[in-house]
Amino acid sequence: MSSKTKNKVTILKYKALFEENELVHAELDQGSADLAYHLNYFKKKLNKDILNQDKRFSNLFFGPDHSEDLQLPESKSEETDNQKKEKSPPKPDWAKKIFKKIVFITHPDKADLVKIDFLIERFRKFYLLAVDSYETCRYENLLMIGHELDIEYDEGLDKKYIVPRIKVLEKDIVSKKTMLGYQWYHLEEKDRPAALETYLIKLGFVFTRDEVDKAILEGRKKNKRKVGTRPVNKARMRLK
Repeated sequence: MSSKTKNKVTILKYKALFEENELVHAELDQGSADLAYHLNYFKKKLNKDILNQDKRFSNLFFGPDHSEDLQLPESKSEETDNQKKEKSPPKPDWAKKIFKKIVFITHPDKADLVKIDFLIERFRKFYLLAVDSYETCRYENLLMIGHELDIEYDEGLDKKYIVPRIKVLEKDIVSKKTMLGYQWYHLEEKDRPAALETYLIKLGFVFTRDEVDKAILEGRKKNKRKVGTRPVNKARMRLK
């Protein structure tokens, strides 16, 4: 297999993992949010006669501050633009060149002139991802987009930037799929009460099955999104 072919296979593998990770992340977010609604209602149904059960439930699912909202990943405080710029290292020349070529091709002012909806949407996704990746020094994404747009670059960059990220993405995907929110998302609606009941029993909480069913129902009413739909997040994009 030639080095050029190997690089192409590497890029395609990264692209597939990138898109799978985005999908898994979105499903984890929605599943965690949906489960949080149910747990908020279920917290009110706990047996008050059992000492400290309510406090233990709050600490376990909502943190020691007894917050009414389930604390999900990515709740870190946002940095200012100036702080990000100060921490960001100088961009390598090759990244600047690829980024400029990507922007030249995909900038909305030019993409809109294509008059083909599929291409306009595709270029829009490339443009947004390229801008974000360039600002955050995620150069593997610039290489992926560059490959999609037939922009030439040094083949050695794939080995330096793409290969390490493939391993990171593989681990990240496996980790997210083990999380409760992701598993909750993929449970059939009819199986959720039994699954929640079994899980909470293992943790030592006392309640009745009717209370679980009611918590599921009330949580579903509170969560306005339809079952099976995903939250809109413009920062997450599929490249197909």
